[in-house]
Amino acid sequence: MKKLNDAINICLTTIGERPLGTSTPITGIYEAELADVTIEEAKTELLSKGFIFNTDTEWQLKPDNTNTIVIPYGALSVDATAASSDYIVKDNKLYNKATHDFIFTDVVSADIIWNIDFDDLPNHAQVVIVNMAKEKLYTRIVGVDATMRLLREDTIKSHSVLLGEEMRLGDYSIYDDGASNRAMTRSRNPVGL
Repeated sequence: MKKLNDAINICLTTIGERPLGTSTPITGIYEAELADVTIEEAKTELLSKGFIFNTDTEWQLKPDNTNTIVIPYGALSVDATAASSDYIVKDNKLYNKATHDFIFTDVVSADIIWNIDFDDLPNHAQVVIVNMAKEKLYTRIVGVDATMRLLREDTIKSHSVLLGEEMRLGDYSIYDDGASNRAMTRSRNPVGL
């Protein structure tokens, strides 16, 4: 909670307000409540993209005793990984578009993007979220002026640092794609390239 309070204070100083004390609750302070809401919006917007730190692949979703699969708490996105699956999230449950029902008898494997508490996020993600929130809050309270360009530059720079960290941690490769991960024979021209 301390990092979230620090983030709220950073947003408050960006719009020219005095930071709150460590024991001051934000309830009843309009600008502080607005900063908190803006941080949550920015966090959801960023995390919905899916990063190595908030995405689980091949997560097993099991039907309950009524043969429905309830979406786990904190899931921002659920994508069934079966090639033939036509499943979507509807009414906080997994829905089969092919059969037009919520009935599942087997385990469904899915990629899930999770919402994470602000204090539990990696530092690089926190910085991007705070910069996004500062930009949003400044626009809502002050409006658009020359300062917006500086806030936008901060957001872009911090986002590029986060993407660099994502590339480093994710160990991504051009060879991850099925079309390009086969061995090449140098003695002949490879087929399909």
